[in-house]
Amino acid sequence: MPAKAGGYLAGVSSGAARLAAATATWLVTSALLYMLFTGEWTAIDWVGAAACGAAVAAATVPMTRMGLFDLRVDPRWLTALPGTLVRVFADFAIVTVFLARSVARRERGHGSFVARGDFDSGGPDAAGTTWRAFVAVTSTVSPNSYVVDIDPDHRTRLSHDLVPDRRSEQPA
Repeated sequence: MPAKAGGYLAGVSSGAARLAAATATWLVTSALLYMLFTGEWTAIDWVGAAACGAAVAAATVPMTRMGLFDLRVDPRWLTALPGTLVRVFADFAIVTVFLARSVARRERGHGSFVARGDFDSGGPDAAGTTWRAFVAVTSTVSPNSYVVDIDPDHRTRLSHDLVPDRRSEQPA
């Protein structure tokens, strides 16, 4: 018997196919992360990983249906990752020196909030939302700085720096 045109997903709406693909992705990714963090590869751990993956996948179904995971990644953003990862080591040194001085002087250290009004926050679409999430995650990798808030309406970004250093707030 010849196969139907369109393969297995013929007659399935693109929304249903997208939901199925997203659910499968969440299930597999969560199960693999569980196994990675557990560090043991016994049968009972695989059962736990499957249960964890199923729970995460089930929890993400309503959010996927609402379009909350609609991501639009621009490959050019990924060029910022090597510099960001190298910056982690420089920021580790900055924080270590800061903490050593604070201990030696027996004084309490404090950071400061830094507001940037020139931040390109992207638009209200999926690409803009993905850009803001990418900046928040990659800028928070640094041990010296973390993103507190990004306001797309006012094009501002609020970060907290232990030691003020604009390079710690990269990629944006």
